[in-house]
Amino acid sequence: MHLRIGMTRNTMFLERWTVAATEKSECWLITMECLKRTIMQAHGIGRDTGITKGVIASLETAYL
Repeated sequence: MHLRIGMTRNTMFLERWTVAATEKSECWLITMECLKRTIMQAHGIGRDTGITKGVIASLETAYL
């Protein structure tokens, strides 16, 4: 997964976690949860909202 380095703090945070996540699979799962939470917060999606992986994937693309 390639992330662009941006000017926002969240982008830099995601970049660091992605690098760490390539070393251990459990870190990758934590990274995806952090990414999902960040994307949901950025787009105002509540935790109780029923969303699918496809929706999150398209938001990831738009967000990154």
